Parts: sequence; C-alpha cells; structure tokens
Amino acid sequence: MSEKIVNIERLRIIAAFGIVWFHTEGAYGRTIGYAGLPIFIMMFCMLITVKKSETYRDFVAKKAKRLLLPWIFWCLIYLVVGVAKAYVNKKSISDTFPENVFLTGTSIHLWYLPFSFFIALAINRIQRINIKLSSNSSALLTAILGTFTVVLASFMLRNIEILVPIAQWIFGLPACIIGFGIGTLLRDNNKKGIIFVVSIVTIVCLVMQLYQIIDLAVPYCIGTILLVVAIFLQGKIDKFTQYFAPLTFGIYLIHPIILLLVTHVPFLEKSLFAQVIISFFVASLITKVLKSTILRHYIL
Repeated sequence: MSEKIVNIERLRIIAAFGIVWFHTEGAYGRTIGYAGLPIFIMMFCMLITVKKSETYRDFVAKKAKRLLLPWIFWCLIYLVVGVAKAYVNKKSISDTFPENVFLTGTSIHLWYLPFSFFIALAINRIQRINIKLSSNSSALLTAILGTFTVVLASFMLRNIEILVPIAQWIFGLPACIIGFGIGTLLRDNNKKGIIFVVSIVTIVCLVMQLYQIIDLAVPYCIGTILLVVAIFLQGKIDKFTQYFAPLTFGIYLIHPIILLLVTHVPFLEKSLFAQVIISFFVASLITKVLKSTILRHYIL
C-alpha cells in the first residue's frame, strides 16, 4: 500500500462502516451512512478506468471470478439464513427473500455484485472505443451526465414505484458515471477537471437538499467530497488501515448476518449505534478468519 492511495483505502473502510450504519434499522443519521454506497461504486469505476488495459477475455474472466463466484456462494449462504429466519419467525419462505431474487440474490445487498460485474464490462467496452475527447471536454461531459442522472434518479425513486433491484441500479448509476469520469481525468492528470466535476455535483446536491429532494442529495454530496479529498490528500500508512482495508468486501458481504444476530441481544436492542460498531468489528473479525481458509476466494 503506497502513501498515494492510503486515503483511498481509508475511504474504503469509511464506506464499509457507512453501509453497516445504513443497514441498522432506526439508527440515527442512516442517510449519512448511505454515502458508503456511492463511494464504493465511484471508487470501483474509477480504479477500473485508471488501471492498465488487458484483453477483454482476461478482463471478463477476472471480474467473473472476483464478483460472480462470490455472488453465487453468498446466495447459497443467505438462502440457508433466509430459510432459517422464515422457520423461526413462522413466515412463508417466499416472503423472506427479495423480489426478483434471480437478479438480486437471496439477500437484497447482494445486488451490488452482479451490478458491478456488468458495469465493469460496460466500462471496459467504452474504453476500447476510440472516442477523441479533450480532457476538459471529458470533465464537462462527466459533470453534465453526473448531475443529470443524480436529478433523474432522485425524481424516479421519489415518484415511481420501482422493483428491487432496479431501484438500486438507478441509485448507483450516477456513481458509475462520476467514477468513470473521475478515473478518466485521473489518467489524464487533470486535477482541475476533477475539482470541477465534484464542485458541480456537490452544488446540485446542495440545491436538491434545500428543496428536500434528499433521496440522493445527502449520500452523493458526502460521497463525492470525500472521494476528491482522498484522491488529493496523501497520508501516512498505518496499521489500522493495513488491517481493515483488505476486509471491506467481506464486511459488506457478511454484516447482514451479524446485524440479524446483534438485534436480538437484549441489552443492545435500544443501543443502535452500538449495534453498528459491534456488527462492523465482528464482521471484520470473521472476514479476517475466512481469509486464512479456502473460502478466501469468496470474500476478496
């Protein structure tokens, strides 16, 4: 881990904590925690964009191993969890799993894995098209498309009843565009362009917040600001970041199980933020243990 990317890794930890925070029902400030999702997506798209190209076949195989195999594995795990939950709560099994389970998975948060796989393929394809745009034109286009999709997604999520996981895809689409655009500008070393994009997105989000259109405003405003800070500020490598950064994917995958158990601990029922903290650290510990077993391929 170099000092140039250490703040990106720290931001990854913050995003994972935010996701756990958001998924803790009733926790104060959950909307702030939801910034973790656009942060994850923007970083994912940004890093794909700045990395050196490889053959399309190798890229697809690599992303399938990284995203689809864990999706299948954890679908099986959450299938067992869902059946057990239905039995304990004496509910129908069909009511336990998300709508469109074949698109989402057996737990709603698993939608992120196939979504990321297909977004990665789309970005790779776009990069192979020889589109001649100046770096400043790329910045302008990213700002326009990014803000337009943020506003459009907010309108759709507020006014249209959308099924799972289409609603999650719509929420994540602006982050894909912004992350891809920032990655392109990073590759061109266009720092002013990055600041321009983030400034425009932030201003639009603040205006949306003033008009109480907060579905995407708060998480996207926080997420884009934190991302640009992480990009431009170098930091010193520390043991905390070295320990937790490689665990964030596992934390994301495992934390709903931990939350399910923690919410049934009597002395924690009303201590919602304690549930967040305990769930985060327990999920981290389990991920650390699993990474030393043959199951490490499903949590990397």
